[in-house]
Amino acid sequence: MVSIKGIGGTDEDQMGVSPIVNTSDGGHIISLYSGSMIGSGNIDSICSMNGFRTIFQKRDINDNVLWNKYYSEMGDSGLQYIYPLNSGDYILGGLFRTTVGFGFIITKQDAFGNTIWSRNYSKGNGPILRSMTATNDGGYIMFGIANNIDTNVTTHVGGVLSEDLWVLKLDSNGYKVWSKVYGGTQNEEAVSVIPAPRGGSYIYGYTFSNDYDCTGNHGGVDGYLARLDSNGNMMWHHCLGGTGNEAYGAMVSNRKNGVLIANAASSPDGEVHHYHGGDDFWVLEADSNGTILWDNCYGGTGIEDPNSICKAKDGTIWIAGSSSRKNGDVYANNGNIDAWVVHTDSAGNLLNSRVIGSSAEDKAQVIYPLLNNNVIVGGYYSAAGTSGEQLPSIFYGYMDIFLAELSPEPEAVYEIPFADAVALFPNPVSDILNIKLVHPSKLEVCVIDLLGRQWYHASPLNNQKVQIAVKDWPRGLYVVKIESEDGYQVEKKVVIQ
Repeated sequence: MVSIKGIGGTDEDQMGVSPIVNTSDGGHIISLYSGSMIGSGNIDSICSMNGFRTIFQKRDINDNVLWNKYYSEMGDSGLQYIYPLNSGDYILGGLFRTTVGFGFIITKQDAFGNTIWSRNYSKGNGPILRSMTATNDGGYIMFGIANNIDTNVTTHVGGVLSEDLWVLKLDSNGYKVWSKVYGGTQNEEAVSVIPAPRGGSYIYGYTFSNDYDCTGNHGGVDGYLARLDSNGNMMWHHCLGGTGNEAYGAMVSNRKNGVLIANAASSPDGEVHHYHGGDDFWVLEADSNGTILWDNCYGGTGIEDPNSICKAKDGTIWIAGSSSRKNGDVYANNGNIDAWVVHTDSAGNLLNSRVIGSSAEDKAQVIYPLLNNNVIVGGYYSAAGTSGEQLPSIFYGYMDIFLAELSPEPEAVYEIPFADAVALFPNPVSDILNIKLVHPSKLEVCVIDLLGRQWYHASPLNNQKVQIAVKDWPRGLYVVKIESEDGYQVEKKVVIQ
């Protein structure tokens, strides 16, 4: 851990719903949510407004705070998403409240907070915004749930109280371009929307249904991934999971036209592999056709729930969420729910993890890559760090925000006797695959593809470093199986490209 600090007061303070947004100067904007009164902690150092509000904080490339903007959640609208424009103006999106329910709102403001225009859609009793993204054509997509029909939500599948996925495309001036509804006869929940190639978008959520737009459910609740074209027409969908429940989580681009998804899995079967028990972090990479390239589970027999995922500049993957029990991949627990951060290589092999927690409830909610390969982790904590691991020593009350910077190779805090002593690199690989040991040992090494065909086998090897030429192998995902002379075994995935 490079650094950590706390922000808060005596009421509820946590990260906002918006993902961290890149800015053209190499900096970023983070979103905070606070219900604390000014003067009750250090929250008034960034905000002079009382009541529940969203705070947007602009930081430069070195993570220095440049400005704060804050918007009340107490009126007829709650602005939760922000997108800076080259002109110095801002687009903001969020929920619009009426006497009968909610709708979506998008507004444009100048640098001083003056409204240039504002538009709202579907002021019914059902629409709730869950995610928003800027699109490559200068417009925006708002993604949420709806359970009624009106001029914008033109279809509804299922009963009166069942919820569908609603996708609303807007142009750069906030005018509706198209509106689409997807779902089945049971409930669907929206999680995230991001741009896809050729002007389309990926939507991710979860579904209880197995009909209409949600066929292919494996049982219980499945994750739901779909790709839409530039007009909102569904190109394909994929129900993700097994016979248990797969839900919640997050989605980001894999920077190769596909996606990385993290969700909570409780299935020991189906598409879920290496399940430990309870709820696991289930992480997968899918290509632009929805095909799963690899997946892996991280956790123990407790409840591990992911909230955010990112891909660092070096290609490694970070996942932030929470854990509840010490066992399996979780090396510590401080008595309640802890924040838990997992770091993997680009093929999902576990590199390390970090528990951040107190004797009360603590969760990591957002993770974001910096240009130096470090990441920012944001979440909330409910007791001072003196009662747990690495939290700020000052706690103002109820729930405070923590913001931590982690390095790619945190100092070791636990040992797995053999798995952590083996490193595969580079990964992905196109020429020579290196297998390196911390300490020399006699090894048996076997490499197989996903069809079980063996491409390499050698035994015994007594080298600290093994090199395998793979440049003539077919591209794809392979499994490297390694066994030491004293019986320790490890399996790691590698991508050959």
